[in-house]
Amino acid sequence: KQDVSLLYWLGSGWFGAMSQDTMNVEIAMRVTNALACLKRAYELDPDYQKGALDELMIQVMASLPAEMGGSRDAAFKHFEKALRLSGGNSAGAYIAWGSSVLMNEQKREEFIEAMNKALAIDIEKQPDSKLVNVLNQQRARYYLKNIDDYFLAPVE
Repeated sequence: KQDVSLLYWLGSGWFGAMSQDTMNVEIAMRVTNALACLKRAYELDPDYQKGALDELMIQVMASLPAEMGGSRDAAFKHFEKALRLSGGNSAGAYIAWGSSVLMNEQKREEFIEAMNKALAIDIEKQPDSKLVNVLNQQRARYYLKNIDDYFLAPVE
């Protein structure tokens, strides 16, 4: 169990590298390693950091093909669990859900609602998560300010 943080950050770093350079085959070939790290961390401590693993898994499950276990339903289950574990006090859950699922599905109104819920989080309720909530609220404001860059204009 003492290795959960290491597994979380290793898996997170790998997926982060993959998302930044989607054409890098060498990194992409390691997706199973990254996923194995996160799955093992999840086995050892499924409630890690009040839902931090679940917030990451929202994005992972939304991006992986079905053959590797990815799906909207899996992402949604992690979203619900992240909200439950954080007591609804994590802006990151809303950001992960909105940016990885709602944005891809072009569900603009639901996305706006998720970003507004992220902004409504009282950062004082979980002092140990204050910095990450502040940073995620900055992301929410950025997404809302630049929403037209992420969503197609409605067809009239």
